[in-house]
Amino acid sequence: MARRRHWLLTALVVGVVAGGVALPIVNGQRAEQAWVTGIESIDAMLEGDYGRPSGVESRVYDRGLFSAQARARIRLAAPAVSPALAAALGNDRGEVVLTLEQTIEHGLLGIRFDGHLIPHDRLAMQLRRFVADPAEAVRVGGKVNLQMRQLRVSTVPLSGLIEADEPLVLDAAPLRLELSFQPDEKRLDTLLNWPGMTLDAPEQGGELRVDDVSLNSTGRLVAGDLLNGLWVGRSELRLGDMAARSPMEPPVRLAELSVTANSEAADNGRIDAGLGLRFSRLSLPEFPVVRGQARWQLRSLAAEPLMALSRMAPALEDSPTLPDRARAHLADLAAAGPVLTLESMRLETEAGTGLSSTGRVMVDPAMAEALRTGARGIALLRHLAMTATMGLDQSLGDALPAEPAAWLAQLQAFGIVRRQAGEYRIEAALEQGTLTINDRPWWRLDG
Repeated sequence: MARRRHWLLTALVVGVVAGGVALPIVNGQRAEQAWVTGIESIDAMLEGDYGRPSGVESRVYDRGLFSAQARARIRLAAPAVSPALAAALGNDRGEVVLTLEQTIEHGLLGIRFDGHLIPHDRLAMQLRRFVADPAEAVRVGGKVNLQMRQLRVSTVPLSGLIEADEPLVLDAAPLRLELSFQPDEKRLDTLLNWPGMTLDAPEQGGELRVDDVSLNSTGRLVAGDLLNGLWVGRSELRLGDMAARSPMEPPVRLAELSVTANSEAADNGRIDAGLGLRFSRLSLPEFPVVRGQARWQLRSLAAEPLMALSRMAPALEDSPTLPDRARAHLADLAAAGPVLTLESMRLETEAGTGLSSTGRVMVDPAMAEALRTGARGIALLRHLAMTATMGLDQSLGDALPAEPAAWLAQLQAFGIVRRQAGEYRIEAALEQGTLTINDRPWWRLDG
């Protein structure tokens, strides 16, 4: 649901101004037509996803010779508003009302727009704790021409008490998001920068701090449309530091996190993708401080059935069983023989000792026919080939506390773990319905 609300906000802002890029925007009349089309699309999307009363309640467009004033009032009702958000707002009806106000300058060279996303009622009252004028809290602007659609969203600094009885103080820096879409290349560039925030409980001596969040991505649309499409490209998410402390527990900290993703589409409609993760420090209570990295690769993912399943996702959430149509799309995915590989994973202490792992899952294209003929559950394991290895550095294993050391000894006694090349190591494989551990059969699908 959180992801749906995120795309809802993006759709709200982008859809209002993006509809007319497919048309040669040369005057205010066409700008107005584009705006109205975008608002109608948002209304239809909200009705389709959540039902009434969610939707656009009213819209006004006052056009002049060189500019226009536009306003749309949007209501979000349950299930678009989660019970947790409704409770936080003190709103028994579970509704949020927003107004998008825009000043639009139109001419032969395109459109520029600027304005705000304005909260009402309970949401506005809550925001007054942190900002003098809630109507100025979220600014929305950008430009549209034949070559590019650009959207900029920014927030003002927020500072104030969340709870007065037990003081909880929020101090959040301004956030800035910029999206640039080039229709000819079907390319979307995204930049997000947020210096961070602190959440302080001064009387309890607790604090949550998030510093230096950024996102940089470039994507190319290969299926679907701008708001509900399949993208390939590259992206990197960075987090400078995140720390939590309380007087009763040791501090928790994650530092220098980087998540990178890349993907590409082949002419045959298959997608290859990779995901990487790295951090310089993770400290948790009762565990040693570690640093880590991991890298995954996904090969031969069929784009068309993936998009079809994505479009079915809202209906699948409420379905107790898998519909036949969804099973058919899964079969099409299996027919491509996708392969997921954990190329490397390493967690290690500051002394350099740690845990390593690799793995692979391969789908036999024969699984497609099994899915189409009604096979399900454990019977599908016959069409999977899996391998996994995990190694714990011997020096770290020998220094384990008494209880985990006893578990390690038990695993050795059963032959699940063996000592090899300076590691406590396990190697597992599943092939044609047979599970082996360290080259010994442990389980067969046929009993």
